[in-house]
Amino acid sequence: MVKRRNLHSPEVNESEKLADSLQKKRDIVFSRVKAIEKTFNDELSDENSEQFKPLFDRLSGFQDKFDLIQAELIGLNSDLPINSKIDIEQAQVEFDETILAAEVRFLSLTPKTSKIEVSNNHSTHVKSHSSSNVRLPKLELPQFTGKLEDWRSFHNLFMVSVHNVNELAKVKKFQYLLTSLKGEALDLIKGLDITDSNYDVAWEILCQRFQCERRHIFHHFNGLLDLPEVKDVQQIPSLLTKYREHTQALEGLDHKLSEYSSMLTAVMVQKLNNYFRKRFDDFRGTETKYPTIDSLVDFLEKECLQLDGSAAKSTKPKHKQPPSKQTLTASVKPKQSSSQQKCPCCTQDHPIYFCESFLAKSIPERRSFVKEKNLCFNCMKFNHSSSVCKNQYTCKTCHKRHNSLLHLEDTSNQDSSKPPKTAMVSNSKPKEYACILGTALVLVKDSFGGYQPVRGLIDSAAMSTFITKRCAHKLGLKIHKEAPPISGLGNQAVNDIHGTVECEIKSRIESQPVFTSTATIMTKITTDLPNISLPNTMSKPLRTLTLADPEWMKPGPVDLLI
Repeated sequence: MVKRRNLHSPEVNESEKLADSLQKKRDIVFSRVKAIEKTFNDELSDENSEQFKPLFDRLSGFQDKFDLIQAELIGLNSDLPINSKIDIEQAQVEFDETILAAEVRFLSLTPKTSKIEVSNNHSTHVKSHSSSNVRLPKLELPQFTGKLEDWRSFHNLFMVSVHNVNELAKVKKFQYLLTSLKGEALDLIKGLDITDSNYDVAWEILCQRFQCERRHIFHHFNGLLDLPEVKDVQQIPSLLTKYREHTQALEGLDHKLSEYSSMLTAVMVQKLNNYFRKRFDDFRGTETKYPTIDSLVDFLEKECLQLDGSAAKSTKPKHKQPPSKQTLTASVKPKQSSSQQKCPCCTQDHPIYFCESFLAKSIPERRSFVKEKNLCFNCMKFNHSSSVCKNQYTCKTCHKRHNSLLHLEDTSNQDSSKPPKTAMVSNSKPKEYACILGTALVLVKDSFGGYQPVRGLIDSAAMSTFITKRCAHKLGLKIHKEAPPISGLGNQAVNDIHGTVECEIKSRIESQPVFTSTATIMTKITTDLPNISLPNTMSKPLRTLTLADPEWMKPGPVDLLI
């Protein structure tokens, strides 16, 4: 099912060997199920179905073995390197399809007839006649599309509304079942004929597919691990809704919240950004014990009150004229279409002034291309000319209304006795130069013990470490007001000092070494580095290397100087 690595290779660790062993066991289980399915397809019939009952009974055992192996592989996946990760989902889908096909084949050919005494023929006739006249009250039947989280509610409602109604003929129950299903769930049984006996087959197929308690438990625990992140107060209700949905479902599956609440507290705190973590600390005051899940939920509920209050204010009536239809149309006007956003030179998804093919042209060729495509000479976009262009930028060389990439040197006033100047053509804008300094994306420990990525400048001549005020607040580091005097060029004193913090810094690639430094806080260390975007051609020779700063070609803020 899955291609595996050579176990004799020296770089293969124990986790990879265990993973390979489990995959072999999984393949054996899967091959046996496929063999049973093939046997059913080739040899099973209405007359001999009872002979194959033992084979059918073995399918549930293979299902249990497969699920146990999958659970072990899921836990092992986190210890494997990226290139050795195991494809769990694809294997599960293939196995589910195969075992379901085998079960459907057997159940569809198993006789469902029961012996009826002759003396009961009359009563049976009367009962069937009366059941045909039964009419259910008008109610909305539950709908099920195949989502695992919806199965339990659908199952319970359908059992009460239809399945347990003894007076209703099974053929009608089958009709109600078909109208209640959509998508994947409907695909499982829509091939069966609508008969009394096939209703039992259809209901058993659905229960075998979606009634597996273990699958439901895995689903809800994974849902708790994948709770949405909270970066704004408006995202808190969604987090609380998902939290209650999964914990209440697990309660119904006999997994009490008290059994895993401590771990869930850590998971939910990790979903909060630094601002809300700091708010939670302030909410707890001087409490030093590990927070309970109830205290965290109570805090989030109180934060939601702010959202409710602001919503109430925003609903106050305003005595303003409603905007006209024309105004509404303009206010929701979408951005440029995807065809306008594509580069007219290479049709890729980037602006033309980032296009390597366009930048490789000479300036006269660029101007001719812009004219040919009817682009604006100022912003190089569609549907308008430079005379009506709303872009405020002008040429950086002559300050006229054309793009710097289209600037031509004026040679009309040059002395004919002097040799003509050679126009320099490059992939960067004219008269723009980049100074490439050593930057690195490092990890700095925050006040909660986690590590956050920070872009820093490596200065081998610096005698101190510096950090921006914005970064220190973002990490929640404790600020000491005392700071040593700092002098810059010409021995001039630097007055923009806001104290110091203790920083624990390590590489984002290697876990060691970790070093601690006292960093002086400044409002700003330097401008964005590099000062201009560099062409992609510069990074081609470095593609095989692991870079300290993967975004070294793009201008970005520097929050740390080491």
